[in-house]
This record gives sequence, structure tokens and C-alpha cells, in this order.
Amino acid sequence: MKELLAKRSLLLHLVMLRLGVNAFPNLSETNPEAPSQRPPVSNAKERKILIVGMSESPHLYTWIEGIADSGIADKVWLFPSDLPLGKLKSSKIKVIEFPYIFIGIPTKLIFRILDLITNRLWRSYFLLREINRIRPTHLHFHETQHGAYIYNPIAKHPKNKFVGTIILSTWGSDLIAFGKIESHLPKIQQVMSWVNLLTSERKEDEQIALTNGFSGRFLAPIYITIGRKNLDCDFKKTSDRSSVIVKGYQDTHGRALNALASIELLAEEIDISKFTFKVFSASKPVKQRSKIMRKELGIDIEILPRMPKSILMRHFAESRVYLGLAMSDGLSTSMVEAMSYGAFPIQSENSAAPEFLINEFTGGVVDPLNIREITNLLRIALQNNELVDQAASLNVERLQAKYNWDIGLKRLAEVYE
Repeated sequence: MKELLAKRSLLLHLVMLRLGVNAFPNLSETNPEAPSQRPPVSNAKERKILIVGMSESPHLYTWIEGIADSGIADKVWLFPSDLPLGKLKSSKIKVIEFPYIFIGIPTKLIFRILDLITNRLWRSYFLLREINRIRPTHLHFHETQHGAYIYNPIAKHPKNKFVGTIILSTWGSDLIAFGKIESHLPKIQQVMSWVNLLTSERKEDEQIALTNGFSGRFLAPIYITIGRKNLDCDFKKTSDRSSVIVKGYQDTHGRALNALASIELLAEEIDISKFTFKVFSASKPVKQRSKIMRKELGIDIEILPRMPKSILMRHFAESRVYLGLAMSDGLSTSMVEAMSYGAFPIQSENSAAPEFLINEFTGGVVDPLNIREITNLLRIALQNNELVDQAASLNVERLQAKYNWDIGLKRLAEVYE
């Protein structure tokens, strides 16, 4: 029954999925050999790039902007792995986004309902249809758990006619964090079995990939945010600033509550009354704890509302210290933004931070669970004027050498060779 459905009518998949029959055959049942690849393409018109990723992510928008600036392709196709609210628009390149009708709240609602009914397998079906219709030269998944997992059910499906290069770009926690979760490990191993090219923001991810069966080409570091276009920032002297900017994520990876705990501990040891602590992108428990800290402990802490990025960058430019903690990460965009505006960055050690920072010299590279270590680094950054001023100058130079837009475009071009 499953093979008949798979070969005759993919349209029946959606009906059968919740009736107890998964019409997608297991990977081991059909087409065991990897698909052959097209010869390399040499110009933009020949390249047909189908991207599967989060259309609402500014990181993905930056990547597509990089494709436009590099001249790699004159248009791209986008298959959303999230719940799209609006069409991704670019003045530099044509973005053909699925579905090809008005995107808004109704579309988001339809996507959510289909996700619940089919456990996201409807996306696999429609992606397969798009692959066979567009016939891309490059199939590029941005992020593993939302994007690449969609391809697992169809990777070796008999109706999958894809011939080209399959690319996966990890976004930081894809392998290092989810690879430790038992329910995710089989899915990651499936992904590693069909990826031709794997990119990462950290070189350390290669060994994790190899352990899980990867045998393709590995490129790192490839930063999803490409690089900054303008690093000539005119900012206030760091030692003259009196605010600390804190990344407020508290979730599977974010550890903003540990950042707040370090501030509380520091308040017991030194006078921090002349400093203001500003929390952006705050999760609910972080908001609640911040209110308690302000009301009961008298700490000058405020939760920043959602705001345009240009306004948030003004807060970065006024901050003496940036504090961002997570259990796993790639290259934190907010960290490099803080660096570019002269703030002294303190970031988790299990990220790309060690590639950019010298601990206790140009920033802090800390264990996100070690409150005492974080507190000590924060104390140093608030009390040592010479250190933070010197770090600000060195960090701008570091970014110019490792993280500018032109370097990013060259690295991006390697992905689509």
C-alpha cells in the first residue's frame, strides 16, 4: 500500500498521514544510492538556488542579500520552514517565495494547521513537488531542525528527481546541542547521510558531523550573517559609558537568568548604582526576575521593548559591556554588533567567541553556568577603564580582519562552487 501511494499519487499523502499510514517509504526501502550530481555551473543564469529556511529570520535575509551582492545568482527560490507573515523582499535580487500567493495571517494559520495535522510532513510533500518543478542546481537548507529535517522523508523517495548539490548551513546549536538529545540523534544521522556540503560557524562541528555519518565536504567558518558592511563606527569612548546591555533569551539554549544572577552577586560585592542594565529580547522569566531585582534589590535594570534594529544599535553604542550567555551558539550576531560599537563583550565559551576574543583582554569567554566566573569578568569590565578602551580599539580591528562584508562574500561564493 505504501509503495503504491508513493509511486502513484503523492497527493494522497496528506489524507493518509493521520489515518495511520505514512505514505513516505523509509529511507532504507527505496533508492539506496545517493543521487548523481550535475556538472558545476559557471554563471548566475545557470544557477538555480532553492533555499529552505526561516523566511522571517534577518539572518536568512542577510544571506540572500549576500547572494545578490556577489552576483552568484540573479534570483533565488525560497521554501519557508517557519510560519511566514510576509513576503521576503529584496531590491537587489528576485526572491520567489512559496506559496506564490498573498502571505499573511491566513497563510500562517493554514501552515500551522497543516503542521499540527501532518506533523509537518506536508512540507516534505510540497518541497518534493517544488524540487521537481524548479529543478534547482543547489538545494540549500538553512538550519537543521526546522529546515533539513523536512527533507528526511523524501531524501530517497522514488519520485525525488533532484540532481545537484545539497547544502546544509548550521546556525550554531544544530549539532552540538541537539546531537545530545536522544530523540533528535536519529534525525541528525539521517541528515548527515544525504548532505553533500556542510557549512558551520565553528570548525569543531566537523567532528560531530563525522561521528554521525557525514562523508561530504565541510566548510568552516561560514558565518550566516556574512559580515558587516561598515566597520568605521564613530562611538562614544567605552570607559565613559554607564550601561550594560544583556541578551535576554532564557530557553533551550539561552541562559539570561544566569546573567541576571551574576549581576545580583556583583551588587552584593561592589557599588553598581551608577550603572544601568538594559535587557533586550527578554523571555518571560527574565522579565519577571528583572522586576524583582529592580523593586526588591534596588538594581537599575530595565527591559527594552521590541524596537527596530537601528534603534537597538543605539543602545549598543551607549553600552560599556555586552553580556550574552547560551549553552551553545555559533557566532552571536549581537556579540559582533556590540564589538563593532565598542562594548566590551562577554560571551559563552561554547560558541564562535573564542575565534574573536582573547579572554580578559579583548572580552570575556565564560562558562554560561559558572556564575562566579561571569561575575568576576563583569566586575573587571566595569572597573577597568583602560581595559575596555583598549579592547574596543582591538575588537574593531579584529572584525575588519575577520568579519567584513567582502570577506563574507568570498566565503559565500565557495558554498555555491
